[in-house]
Amino acid sequence: MALKLPIGIDNFKKVIEDGFHYVDKSMFIAEVLETSAETLLITRPRRFGKTINMSMLHAFFDQSRPDNGKLFEGLAIQESPWWSQLGSRPIIFLSFKDLKARSYEAFLKLFATMTAETFRSRKYLLEKLDSFDSDDFLTLAKKQGSETDLMGSLALLVKFLARHHDNQVILLIDEYDSPIHSGYAHGYYPEIASFMRGLLGKALKGNVSLKKAVLTGILRVARESIFSDLNQVDVFTILSNGFSDKFGFTEAEMKHLLELSGLAEQTDAVRKWYNGYLAGETTIYNPWSILKYIDKYEEGFKPHWVNTSSNDLIQEQLLHASPEVLDDFQRLLRGETVETTVQEQTVFDNLSLDVETLWSFFLFSGYLKVTEKIWKENEFYYRLAVPNTEVALLFQHIVKGWLRREIGPVKVTRLMTALIDGDMETFGAILSELVRSMMSYYDTADQNPERVYHAFVLGLLVHLRDRYEITSNRESGYGRYDLTMRPRNPAERGIVFEFKSAKSADQMEVALQEGLDQIESRHYGAVLEEAGVQLRSEIAVVFHGKEVRIRAREIDTRKAPA
Repeated sequence: MALKLPIGIDNFKKVIEDGFHYVDKSMFIAEVLETSAETLLITRPRRFGKTINMSMLHAFFDQSRPDNGKLFEGLAIQESPWWSQLGSRPIIFLSFKDLKARSYEAFLKLFATMTAETFRSRKYLLEKLDSFDSDDFLTLAKKQGSETDLMGSLALLVKFLARHHDNQVILLIDEYDSPIHSGYAHGYYPEIASFMRGLLGKALKGNVSLKKAVLTGILRVARESIFSDLNQVDVFTILSNGFSDKFGFTEAEMKHLLELSGLAEQTDAVRKWYNGYLAGETTIYNPWSILKYIDKYEEGFKPHWVNTSSNDLIQEQLLHASPEVLDDFQRLLRGETVETTVQEQTVFDNLSLDVETLWSFFLFSGYLKVTEKIWKENEFYYRLAVPNTEVALLFQHIVKGWLRREIGPVKVTRLMTALIDGDMETFGAILSELVRSMMSYYDTADQNPERVYHAFVLGLLVHLRDRYEITSNRESGYGRYDLTMRPRNPAERGIVFEFKSAKSADQMEVALQEGLDQIESRHYGAVLEEAGVQLRSEIAVVFHGKEVRIRAREIDTRKAPA
């Protein structure tokens, strides 16, 4: 019998009452209560189970629903000493997921609407409020509050609830950083960061009416730090051991799901496609992709998680990245690692300026994984890699789409075909068009050819990786690179490149010959010969501004027919 899987359902009560299969994460409740901090911030990639866990906390603590105990029948929390806390607190559960707007003014309207609904649902509080507090309550309930009123709304509601029930409040905020991401994307990041700092500061700092607050999001956002004024905040990222098995599926949970679905024989393939994440020291599988695969297993393996959002910010950062970042990205596409420190607080303004911030953003967003943690130079360094096939395909899709937009899908195919067929005239013509297009795309004052080189190599990596092992090593000296393409079938053509830049058009011909001489004198083709490749093209490429020239020679050591 097929499992009834809760795909896209993140309401804990609905999952249990409607009989969906539930992977027991109820000990998340116990771990929250065992953590001494008053405020917990837990960050995980999207679709990793944050919302259903917060919904479960809501169902557990909500004192207005004394019959919620039946939702937890048979779950691990029933056997915990913390079971006595069931239905013990007034609670506020808010999701900021839909507070996405194209302007700060539009955000304030969305927030005012959410706040009004939250206050109206608790209009019973008016019974015990004096006239002054009633005015404040009604101002927010009627969407008449100023920006300052909205900033203080959470703190006010916590105070009113605690006073009415004579009991401290639990505050849950899911996807707290969603409006901040939107603010960055639409140009009002400083305003939204300031608002969030005021909203959370007023609600969380030294609030005697608050028992505990739990916030979830993708990133720990720093903007003159949103959390800097708060005491007793514990942050749990994907690098932390705390809550490491509470979001996403563990190895045992993944295997059990496959066994229940009659798909145990697919375990190794599932690992390749959807595994690769490490939370603290716990191996974690992407839950969304696992559930989607099981539900539609007859359709085979395909990307699921990467298609649940536009990935626009990821694409923007890659396609406008510095040569240093693109060097690292090439290594990642080849299945290698990059080594970096990790910035656990994300400063959006630094994404395009700071390599460590950019790779940290990719890590916490779920697009990279940790493979090794190293202590050196008095701090931890991390080796990061592409986590699995699903994410690798996304990166390939970004590069393919980029090149197709720049020179067209037909010409991309012709460029690659001409190269591997040894048609240097066609190859040179299309490469020249790519250079002109790329220089216009970046509009760089110094017409830096490094970006074109990287665009070209990225294109090779995603279009020809099935036929070639592609390696590149950046040499010392401006604009000098080696690129070797070793065919996986030794009977096919191998290719060696030398890239150079010329300071003037008059020097280009000289540089071309120097490039070919360098390939020969430094024996760059030796790696191909050792692999049994007998036919190879040796190509020198020289850039000057928007002009590019190539010169090639062919080496063929195959025996001529008798």
